[in-house]
Amino acid sequence: MLLVLDVFLLLLACCQASVYMFELEDRSSQCYYNTLRKGDEYELDFQVISGGNYDVDFTLSDPTGKILVKKERSSYYSMMLNDTMDGDYKVCFSNAFSSFTHKTVYLGWYNSTELTYFPASERLQDHEIRESLKMIARHLEETEKIQIGERMMGALSYSFASQLNSRVMLWSIILSVMVIIVSVGQVYLLRSFFNIPTARHATFGSVGTSATHPKYGY
Repeated sequence: MLLVLDVFLLLLACCQASVYMFELEDRSSQCYYNTLRKGDEYELDFQVISGGNYDVDFTLSDPTGKILVKKERSSYYSMMLNDTMDGDYKVCFSNAFSSFTHKTVYLGWYNSTELTYFPASERLQDHEIRESLKMIARHLEETEKIQIGERMMGALSYSFASQLNSRVMLWSIILSVMVIIVSVGQVYLLRSFFNIPTARHATFGSVGTSATHPKYGY
């Protein structure tokens, strides 16, 4: 029973991750903090899922305020943090350059060190069990990343399809209106050809109205 409890706690610790998905309004910025431990290795990645040209400004700062990474108008970025210190790291996203479109952003923090670190325990000394736990933890972590990536790609595809459908509908309406206007214009143009009398008809009409019949008297 104690062995099962140790396995559960270790797997629970190995699968910890910080995942965020948020909307970034136009002309606005948002910052997020994550407490990191010194000496641990972390993986950070983000991706813009929907909105405009799928780009945002990104900055990463350490607890002292030093900017470690700065990206302008990026759609996707992934990095590893090896030389970390104890404290709160700050990640900021800016959509200040956009005047009317908001963005949906995915952000993920992963502690890669937790996948290989296990505390010493008198009840868990067997080398094969520890190696099996490490392998299971790595597989769970990879599975979680794949699931998040699939959901993210699904949301990205849905957003792109929705925008494409809206544009197709808009152009279809515009072209339909243009076809109707051209058709009505052609009908009125053809009718105008039959409403204007020709010169020959006008001459015969004038002669017929001015002719007089001879008068006979007795």
